[in-house]
Amino acid sequence: MSVFDSSKLLNTTFEDAFSTASIPVPEGEFIGFVHKIEVRAVNDKSVIELTWKLDSQEVAEVTGREDNTVRQTCWLDLTPTGALDGSAGKNVQLGRVREALGQNAAGKPWRIGDMQGGVALVRVKHKADAEGNVNANVVRVTASE
Repeated sequence: MSVFDSSKLLNTTFEDAFSTASIPVPEGEFIGFVHKIEVRAVNDKSVIELTWKLDSQEVAEVTGREDNTVRQTCWLDLTPTGALDGSAGKNVQLGRVREALGQNAAGKPWRIGDMQGGVALVRVKHKADAEGNVNANVVRVTASE
């Protein structure tokens, strides 16, 4: 194991050109686990951003990285008091994630942090941004077998 030396790095000369774009996770279905959970506001809406870490040698071979993550955004429906709205037709995206993780039972206490480490089958799709960069995002989750 090497020790990071910032002064050595600052004084090292490089001749190689560095990549200007990353290789996205390929489209497909992969086993993943919830690696990170963030709740944040986007404009006047609230979202949960889930970062799924993929357990796939196939993905590692395509991207050239051992650690591969993809993000999923769940838009939240809140009550006037700021709580998650559990009424019919509300928080459907979050309900699907909870269902895939085996955490969507009525009457059983649940909190957002319970999703941490949960395993599911995630479907990844590509979407190009305004500048033509390809982003890989989770578009669906189902229970892993």
